[in-house]
Amino acid sequence: MLFSFGCQLESDFLSLDNPNEVTNANFFKTREDAIGAVNAVYTPLQSGRMYHNSYFNMMDVGIEMSPNSNMPASWHISTYSFDSDHETVRNVWIALYQIIGRANFAIEGISKMENLDPSLKNRLLGEAHFLRGWAYFELVFNYGRVPIILTLPQSAGETNTPRSQTELEVYQQAISDFQIAEANLPVTHSAPDRGRATKGAAVGYLGKIHLYMASPGVNLDPQGYQKAETYFARLVNGGEFNYRLVPNYIDNHTWFNENNSESLFEVQYNNIGGNSGAWDDHDFATVAEGTNRGRTFAYLVWFNAVMNPSYIARFKDEDPRLRFTAYGPPTPAHPEPMRVFNNVAYNRNDWTARKYGRLDYIPANQENGDSPINFRVLRFADILLMYAEALNEQNKTAQAIPFINQVRQRPSVNMPPLALNLSQAQTRQAIMDERLWEFGLEQIRKKDVLRWGQAVAEAEFRIAGISAFRYNTHRYLPIPLAEIDVNSAIDPEDQNPGY
Repeated sequence: MLFSFGCQLESDFLSLDNPNEVTNANFFKTREDAIGAVNAVYTPLQSGRMYHNSYFNMMDVGIEMSPNSNMPASWHISTYSFDSDHETVRNVWIALYQIIGRANFAIEGISKMENLDPSLKNRLLGEAHFLRGWAYFELVFNYGRVPIILTLPQSAGETNTPRSQTELEVYQQAISDFQIAEANLPVTHSAPDRGRATKGAAVGYLGKIHLYMASPGVNLDPQGYQKAETYFARLVNGGEFNYRLVPNYIDNHTWFNENNSESLFEVQYNNIGGNSGAWDDHDFATVAEGTNRGRTFAYLVWFNAVMNPSYIARFKDEDPRLRFTAYGPPTPAHPEPMRVFNNVAYNRNDWTARKYGRLDYIPANQENGDSPINFRVLRFADILLMYAEALNEQNKTAQAIPFINQVRQRPSVNMPPLALNLSQAQTRQAIMDERLWEFGLEQIRKKDVLRWGQAVAEAEFRIAGISAFRYNTHRYLPIPLAEIDVNSAIDPEDQNPGY
C-alpha cells in the first residue's frame, strides 16, 4: 500500500510541468523575449567555435598561411592530416548546428506571437531565417550531405536525424531561408540595430549560393550563373540598394569604419567581455565579444602562423593589397621598411599577417587580448567579382571586365585596369587572381578553389606546397566522429569517402 502510494506520488510528480524549464510555450511573451531569442541565434558566430577562433583557423591556415609548430590543430588542418575526430572539424559543425537549433526555436516561437508588432515580427523572422540559411550553406559546402533539421525535437529520439539524401536538398533549404529573409528584412537598420542581417545581405547570399551551385566543384544548377547574375545586378546597378567600395581598402579590416558602405554582413565584436583566458579556452568560448584573431597571428604576440611564401609570391610587388594583408621586408617597389605602432620597423625576412590585426595602432602587449574588430563576412568587392564571374561564365565577357576594374581601381589600390578585349579564359583567370589578391585572410580562398573544381583545386594546393591534398577525399570535411557516436541515424558507413 505504501509502495503503491509512493509510486503514484512519483508518477504525479513526473507529470508536472517544471516552472523553471524554458519552452516555446512559456518564453515568448514580450517584445524583449522575441528580440532576445534572435540575438541568441547570432551568438555562435562570435563563439570560439566560429569567428573567435576555430573557423578562421580552418579557412585561412593552409593556402595563405603556414602554421608554426606551436599550433598543432591548424597544422593538421593545413596539411590535410586530420581525421573525423579533429577538434576544429567538430567545433565548426557544432557551432553551425547551434545556429540552426536556436533559429528553429526563434522561428517557431515568434511565429506564434500574436501581440508582437507585425513589422518587428517579420524582421526578426527574417533574421532567423537568414542565419539558418547561412549555416546550412556553410554545412553543405564544407561537409556535403548533412541532416536537415527544421523543427524543435519533442523527444530524445527526434534528435537522431540522418544525412540528407542529396546535397541539392540542403542547398534548396538554404535558398528557401534566404528568400524568406529577403522578403522580410529591411534594406537598412537604424544605429542601435546596425550589424543585423539586411535585405541586401539576403540578396547577396542568394546570388552567391547560385554561383556556387553552378561552379564546377558543386555543379548542381546549370542555370545558376544566370540566377546569380540577376541577384548581383540588383546590388550593383543601383536604385534598390546603395552599396559601394570604400576608398581606403584597409577600412575593411579595422575597428574604425565598421558596417560601412562596402559591408553586406559582418560578425559583430565590441571587446566588452568574453573569454580572454588561456589558449585551451578559446575554442570553447560560448560567448565572446572579442575575437582571438589579432593575437593568434600577430608576429609580436602569439605568432601561431606565418604567411605561406607561395601565396606572397603570387602578388605583384606594386599591388598595395599585399602590404594591406601582410607585413613583409623591403622590396624593389617598396624599399622602405614597414612600421608598426610607435614607428617601430618591421625587422623580419618573412611575411606575417597584418589584416585584422592591431599592431599598427596599439602596443603589442595590448594586442594580447580579445580584439574588437568585426569580421567582414560579405562585402561589396566580393559581389562585384562574383557578378563578373557570373557574367563571364555566360560569355558576357565584355560586360564582366569593368566590374573587375572597379575593384582594381579603388583609390587606395589603383592597379592598372584590365584590357576590355580579354578572352573568356583570360577573364576567368583574371577573376581567380583578383580574388586571391583582394580577399587574402578573409576565409574565402579555400572555398573558392574547391568550388572551381578538381583541376583548379589540385593545382592550387600543389602551388601552396600541400602535397597530401587529394580532391576526391578532401573536397569535403569528414562528418565529425562525435556526431556519428551520438546520432543513431548516421552510421560509420555514412562517412564521407576517404575518412
